[in-house]
Amino acid sequence: MVIGHGFDFIRFHVYSDPCQLVIPYRICVPFRIIPMSPTSATILSPCTMVIERCWSTYRYRTYEKSSATLGISLIIFQWTTTLLLNSAILFDVDWDGPVTYCAIASINTTQRTGLTMALFIVIEVIAFSCFYGLLLYNKRRKTQLITATLTEKYQIDENIRAIKLMIPMILTHTVCFLPPLCLFAVYLIDSKPSNPLTVPTFEELTNWTPIYCASLPLVLFWRHRALRINLLSILTRNSVRPLNSVTSHRETEQQLHFTALNNSWASALELNHAQRNAIATS
Repeated sequence: MVIGHGFDFIRFHVYSDPCQLVIPYRICVPFRIIPMSPTSATILSPCTMVIERCWSTYRYRTYEKSSATLGISLIIFQWTTTLLLNSAILFDVDWDGPVTYCAIASINTTQRTGLTMALFIVIEVIAFSCFYGLLLYNKRRKTQLITATLTEKYQIDENIRAIKLMIPMILTHTVCFLPPLCLFAVYLIDSKPSNPLTVPTFEELTNWTPIYCASLPLVLFWRHRALRINLLSILTRNSVRPLNSVTSHRETEQQLHFTALNNSWASALELNHAQRNAIATS
């Protein structure tokens, strides 16, 4: 994204003749494919996560013994699908056609781009629904596992815990990608813009990827208690304190231990002294 916008920024600020803004489409494509491919792969990420959770739910008896083959296969599937979709959009495109703004959507690719956006919408809705369905299914299965082994019960609990942690991520993903995808798909399918400025303007307005990149770490920090504890420990460790209060954790434990030991010995001595006095007076 930075590469594509940087390329346009340089072109729009160094030209001396407006005709210099018109460049062949084949020069623009690399500057848009590079940022668009990771974005498309990010949109497909809920699909791969749903497949992984479905497999863990189906193979809950032996899932903990599984290897990394499934994860590697899903990554290959995710990027292969992304490359195939981008290739389908750019099929029989006019590589020598003049353009002023570097975008995947052009006069020849508008409909295919809109259909790709529609496919992303379907994937987004199905993935979001599947996560809630898997959560309910695992909760119901947990109530039915009476004579199951500890391994099976652990895997069901792990499925529920993992899905609960992933649902806020999927919700953030859906909120940041689904509305722009719907708007952009309807815009490209129902209308054929004649003004070349309308497509890039609408494309930039419906690009909420920066919002997603900023909100996802906040959601992860909010949902994962371990991240908050680690950050608090780092801030506490690096904070500046007075010299007389700086003691190591081991020294503090030793002081507490010897204080408690001293108190116990003192109590024992006082009890022994009281018993002796009682014997002497009797």
